[in-house]
Amino acid sequence: MLAPRESAELAARLIADTCKKQKIQPGQTGIHADRGAAMRSKPVAYLLVDLGVTKTHSRPYTSKTIRIRRASSRR
Repeated sequence: MLAPRESAELAARLIADTCKKQKIQPGQTGIHADRGAAMRSKPVAYLLVDLGVTKTHSRPYTSKTIRIRRASSRR
């Protein structure tokens, strides 16, 4: 989805459409939520509860090898 700006309604629609398209079952997946307005909004929060999708503010796990490669490539 490409939109001129972030909005709670578009975020909710994108998440719902993606879960339906990918046949994601309740409790099957989680979503990394940044602290942006759309991800903090009530429409998205309620939708995630309805879909059984866990919301986390933790960064996804990255193996140590990948972190080392990323750090060395910044030098």
